[in-house]
Amino acid sequence: SANNRIVPESSLFDTSAGRPTTARFLRITEMIEEGIAAGKKFTPEDMVKMQTDELDIYARGLQPHIRAIAERVLESNSKDLKKIEVAQIKEVLNLLSQFNGTMTQ
Repeated sequence: SANNRIVPESSLFDTSAGRPTTARFLRITEMIEEGIAAGKKFTPEDMVKMQTDELDIYARGLQPHIRAIAERVLESNSKDLKKIEVAQIKEVLNLLSQFNGTMTQ
């Protein structure tokens, strides 16, 4: 499910899905490591959950940075912004506060 390269770099044929998807590899590794740390015995249902997981670790990692930028814009330019712009930035901050990287919406 991570679609990583499954043949050596020296291979003449690339039998993977085309390009490496590091984010999926990292997320699957994260789920496995969390399960091991919790002493979990993995089941076929757990594998299905991993296959259908919708959490993007890159988006999750970017969320605090985007939030910080929006907060700085609001704080430093609030008197120069139009009311609609302030409202839009506040809405972005509200949405970001609820976002954990899961791509369900």
